[in-house]
Amino acid sequence: MSGNEHSRAEELSIKLEGSAKLRNWIVRGVAGFLILAFIVGMAWGAQDLLRFEGQEFPPRELDESITDPPEGVEEIVAYIQNAIDMARAQRPKLRISTNIDLDSGSVDFTGDNSGAERLREMTRFLAPDIMDRLHGAIPGTETQYGEDMAALLWELGLPADAVCDFIFYRCPACGREEGAFPQSCADCRAGLPYETRYRGNYTFTLTYGEALHSRTPEEIADLLGGQLERHAEILGVERAYSNARVVVSVNRTTQKVQSMQFRKDIDLAMDLQVNQQFEDINTRLTCRLGENVNFNFTWPAVHLSRGSLILDRRANSQLTARIDGPLEQNTPVTWSSSDPDICAVDQDGYLKAGREFGQAVITASFELDGETYFNTCEINVKVPVDKVSLNRRSMRLNAGGTGQLNANVSPRGASYKDVTWHTENDSIATVDENGRVTAISPGSTVIYALTVDGYYRASCNITVGGER
Repeated sequence: MSGNEHSRAEELSIKLEGSAKLRNWIVRGVAGFLILAFIVGMAWGAQDLLRFEGQEFPPRELDESITDPPEGVEEIVAYIQNAIDMARAQRPKLRISTNIDLDSGSVDFTGDNSGAERLREMTRFLAPDIMDRLHGAIPGTETQYGEDMAALLWELGLPADAVCDFIFYRCPACGREEGAFPQSCADCRAGLPYETRYRGNYTFTLTYGEALHSRTPEEIADLLGGQLERHAEILGVERAYSNARVVVSVNRTTQKVQSMQFRKDIDLAMDLQVNQQFEDINTRLTCRLGENVNFNFTWPAVHLSRGSLILDRRANSQLTARIDGPLEQNTPVTWSSSDPDICAVDQDGYLKAGREFGQAVITASFELDGETYFNTCEINVKVPVDKVSLNRRSMRLNAGGTGQLNANVSPRGASYKDVTWHTENDSIATVDENGRVTAISPGSTVIYALTVDGYYRASCNITVGGER
């Protein structure tokens, strides 16, 4: 091969190699573009999904000032009686049921010893079997909306003591709830003081010296006789009542009674003549029963799937309504918006946010016997957050020292500028809800702020030295 031909061959080889490299780069570029487009598309789709679903406000907490709780036995009983009188007048749906629980029991025998031993083995499950059958022996009662229930409601009488309960305590870090104020949370190590919270219902516990609406021995024998027919004949019944109390739940804001439960313990002793093959043996069955008679009220109401919602402009979402009423699922619901320019609603509960920022109230309502029952959802069409930054990118503290971080949320007119504070290692440094950092032990960690709207994050590197 001549020198010129060799040179042309090398030149051709270089061109071909360059062309191959160019094709490889083109293929890689196209693949990279497609992957990037896929990722962006997924993110865009996720954002669209989030916009459709919307964001919900945390539930509103009732405080103590909203209502004035009754105090003392007479005031509490009068308050409950007013709630019961309201139920008599407005006639919600009422369901009455009875539950009997077996706390403990035993079977003692008299008569021929050999027969007693054989019978003891056979009747080991006598008392539980009676209770299982007894549950179905006490029929429940149910009234419908508008039906007179006055004759079914039990009188309370004057109790020996009455307690009103509606306060509880919650750990702000993990959400653990306690009925009494605790010294520290057993579920987390945050060390934050418990917050005082208030329930939506008053729970009244009335205690009595003697049981209300007690069953006579004859009533007990009549009730149990049918349950014992395959075991024995009842010769006599003795009973003693204890721990009688009534638990009543009343809505704090509407003063409507939600439930009443009449509870008592029954110490029962029954002399039995067992079935014919053991006719020479008498049995004494003793047990403690817990009897609960439950009165549950269902008031006409509209229940919405959400109580509040945050939407972007022109975003879509939906509310659903569940009706407590005579026709339940077939009761027609009317939907309306306080400002359709901010958020419109159709008669199926579909929401459409407009171009305006602001707040609109969506109302779902229905009519029953001349009364209008309704519920509302607060819609906020927001100026969204697009960034958050901290006043410091790094911080060095000695163990036991403190420092302050501040978060700046943009834009200035953002609707929801709240942030939550987090630490990646609380054994090195902790941060409270105001951004105050406390150094715990030597090491490094990251503390960051997270916006409630949009979940934008800004971080600060924390280094803790060993000196105090």
